[in-house]
Amino acid sequence: MKKLYFILLLAVFIKSSPIFAQLNNGGQHAFFGIDGDTRSNYIKYGPSTGLISSDDWFSFSPAIKNVIDTANASYYRTLLQAGANIGFSQRMSAPLYAKFSGKLWLDAAYGRDWLATAPLTDSTAFTIACKNGDNPANWVGGATNFPDKNDLIDVFAHMRRDGITVYDSLWLFTGTSTVGVVGSRYFDIELYKKTLNYTGMNPGVFSTSGTDAGHTQWIFDASGNITQTGDMILAVSYNPGAAPVVDVRIWVSTATFATVIESVLGSPDIPEVTMTSPTAPGVTHRWSNVWAYADEVATARIYAGFHYRFSSRVGQDMGRKIGRHVMQNLMQPTSLATSR
Repeated sequence: MKKLYFILLLAVFIKSSPIFAQLNNGGQHAFFGIDGDTRSNYIKYGPSTGLISSDDWFSFSPAIKNVIDTANASYYRTLLQAGANIGFSQRMSAPLYAKFSGKLWLDAAYGRDWLATAPLTDSTAFTIACKNGDNPANWVGGATNFPDKNDLIDVFAHMRRDGITVYDSLWLFTGTSTVGVVGSRYFDIELYKKTLNYTGMNPGVFSTSGTDAGHTQWIFDASGNITQTGDMILAVSYNPGAAPVVDVRIWVSTATFATVIESVLGSPDIPEVTMTSPTAPGVTHRWSNVWAYADEVATARIYAGFHYRFSSRVGQDMGRKIGRHVMQNLMQPTSLATSR
């Protein structure tokens, strides 16, 4: 089961630029402290440590910038110290797109979630196997509990630019804490371009404005330039004794996916892939050809009333062109430098 907790960031107009992840040894990036600590003007790990000027999630001095709004902090602290099991959220300490120290703050959010380690119960959790590749409309929320290693307590997210224009590097900072720290753990940071909502309780219902199986696909032109931004997911895996692994994925059409897979494998035939859905309990669907999968998805979109047949054909043709361009221009082997 996955734990449900929403942090919605205003993530629009993402400019194509290099992505840096798994930063070693902490430090400061875009004037934000990355060190496993949460205090402004203090760096715990990195090339230099101690009282170093920087922004961070919270501040230990009113004169220093903190990203998260700390209004009502004393009220929440009193409740937590008294053992209250509560949940609350706070937004950015400044208006959207505020500028400080030559940096553009886009948005930020913090959430404190209820403890849900058995026998406690959380009313906002995934109650079935809700995969991150599914249509969010098929997810189901409700009340349940789960092992302490999967029980999220604190979640953070902040997006800023290393400058004040859309041409400056875009940085996303995020973090989470769990009740337990033993065993393998996984969590996702999912960025949706269009609205995603959660309403009700037992069951909780998800709805989305995404038109591509509940998502928004990324679209590229023949030169590989982004013509439409879409959904993105950061999947983080923790395994005992190993460094965390972060996978960054974007949502593309099945035709683009099928073209790239066929080019990599040299054939559209693949080892059998299976898929299940909570909307069809007990049914397992199987494919052994990427184009059979892509065609079926396109046909399902027609039957569901989302697209006309001619628009699905145009979409698949576009996906093939994008896939071929990616293979011919972007996914080429690099030359190896020879020793002298």
